[in-house]
Amino acid sequence: MAGCARRGLRDAQGWSAFTGQPMEKALDRGWYAMVHPEDLPQLRDVWSLALEEAAPVDVEHRVRTAGGSWRWCRARGVPVPPVDPAAADQRPEWVGVLEDVDDRRRAEERRLLIAREVDHRAKNVLAVVNTILHLTRADDPKDYTRAVVDRVAALARAHDLLAEGGWQGADLRAVVEREFAAFPRGALIAEGEALPLSALAVQPIGMVLHELATNAAKAGALSRPEGRVRLAWRAEAGTLRLRWAEEAGPAISGPPPRQGFGVRMVDSTIRRQLGGSIARHWEASGLVVEIGLPADRVLSAEAIPSPDRDRSAA
Repeated sequence: MAGCARRGLRDAQGWSAFTGQPMEKALDRGWYAMVHPEDLPQLRDVWSLALEEAAPVDVEHRVRTAGGSWRWCRARGVPVPPVDPAAADQRPEWVGVLEDVDDRRRAEERRLLIAREVDHRAKNVLAVVNTILHLTRADDPKDYTRAVVDRVAALARAHDLLAEGGWQGADLRAVVEREFAAFPRGALIAEGEALPLSALAVQPIGMVLHELATNAAKAGALSRPEGRVRLAWRAEAGTLRLRWAEEAGPAISGPPPRQGFGVRMVDSTIRRQLGGSIARHWEASGLVVEIGLPADRVLSAEAIPSPDRDRSAA
């Protein structure tokens, strides 16, 4: 099909079927009209040089199909010497093929995107680890080591989920269950529908759940065999709401006298990193934490409730 640069597409019936361009309009350089405007200048240069030097062509560019979409194609052509080499005015014929390589190009773009995402996340992880190392209390070496190891492990769990989902995100329930995998069965009562988190929200939400669970295991409901956490979530009116309620734990009378690194990390993650809100209530039954997060920052696009759907549900 690329032979149109010199002799037209007289023997390439597939061109019309692929692009919808009539054969008579594709003759000479009429086929340029079907090439993406961004690719056309380079394509012209390639063909001009090839025609001048009678050299083979191998170039990729986008072509508008009969359906109106753009698809990447690979054009390969070679010059065929004239039948009568002695004829000074006879130029070579061109024969070639136009191969649809759109799927391969999309896959390459996807791999590049994933590689950039992995690089970006690796740098984020290093930054978080650096923060953990510097801000975790080091009064006791063993406690310090355990706290750091546990927090890095929470990061690793979040990244495992992201890798399993092709770095597109992860379901909120999967994040919750992964963080509670080390606790006895029945320690968690999870109440919420399947909600896909965006890739940018998986790690911070996983870390928040880790810190809440760690604090509950140290001095809250999970410090007792009969204690449990009831975690509920829902998406409504552009907000992801989570409610963490501890039950059957030790009696509490109010907030602790000192805020540790875990509490500060949770507050900073919710408010600064995710742009949300958090409120703690020290009730007789146990600590209750209510979190509100902007859906457009933490949920995948398909999971964000539309205002029309919210009104119809009401």
